[in-house]
Amino acid sequence: MPLFLAWDVEIYHLEKGRIVEEGSVQLLEQGPLRAALLVEKRISDTSRLRQIVVITAISRRIDFETEVDWNENRQFLKVEFAWDIMADKVTYETQYGTVQRPTHYNTSWDSAKFEVAGHKFADISEYGYGVALLNDCKYGYAAHNNVVRLSLIRSPKAPDSNCDIGHHVFKYAIYPHEGHFIQSDVVREGYNFNVPLLSKVIPQSKTANVAKALPQFRLEDAPNVVLDTMKRAEDSPDIIIRLYEAYGGHARARLVCSLPMKAIYRCNILEDEMEAVTTSVVSAAGDRTFSTNLRVLDDDIVEMQQEAEMRRQAEGVYLNVGPFQVVTLKISL
Repeated sequence: MPLFLAWDVEIYHLEKGRIVEEGSVQLLEQGPLRAALLVEKRISDTSRLRQIVVITAISRRIDFETEVDWNENRQFLKVEFAWDIMADKVTYETQYGTVQRPTHYNTSWDSAKFEVAGHKFADISEYGYGVALLNDCKYGYAAHNNVVRLSLIRSPKAPDSNCDIGHHVFKYAIYPHEGHFIQSDVVREGYNFNVPLLSKVIPQSKTANVAKALPQFRLEDAPNVVLDTMKRAEDSPDIIIRLYEAYGGHARARLVCSLPMKAIYRCNILEDEMEAVTTSVVSAAGDRTFSTNLRVLDDDIVEMQQEAEMRRQAEGVYLNVGPFQVVTLKISL
């Protein structure tokens, strides 16, 4: 019996499970870009599950949009997938990085890792192929041999007798990919699943003002570096950018902004400036030489400076990032 019912779970709970009985399945959508199935199941006499299983023409991902009416007593709802993959480790996302845990119980230390805390994904891969299990709000995974599980809902009775009772809405997905995890785009797909692209129609008369007010940043040349956060500085109108290396290797990334970047500083988590970051291209006007019989007009100088600024902004800023390193930048526009 666990000492703390709301926090602890023992390995023997995996021996007592039952498969939720088959339910009804009906075709919900069938279009050129998206298809969906509606699945409804009875978990027990008091609990129901409703899922919309979605596939699209633009992604390899299969989404499970889930609603559960949960009224159980000391039960644990999980979803599991068995893959034709041989791997001795599974990769789980943590904050700004990943951690690997074994898929076997060879030692007591290994068996103690039967339940693993993770963020947006758990990935099982072998040479040439892998599958990631994505989610948008669940943080407990389990893997044994080729089976990967995601913990969905519990119903402990202490210290709160109504813990998790009620209506739940969440999503998870499976994402197959080529290559091993470190060769894949699983990290970015985890972000796409949790922070989907939102579109908004803006009147054409306001487009220019919006472009100036909302600078666009992008990272290039380093697929293993992720742009995680963009926010206003706490004590100034500057922009704070936080990026990190996600796969455990060195990288040289290029940060490009749609607006001129006047000054860039590396800073700490308190946004204190630590060191200045130089732009990648020196002003071309400073590199030009002229013979003594050539008269340079003011208009020529202005034009050269403008061209140099455009080239500098197009090149962006190069940043050296170490394995799993977190880099915070303060940018003045």
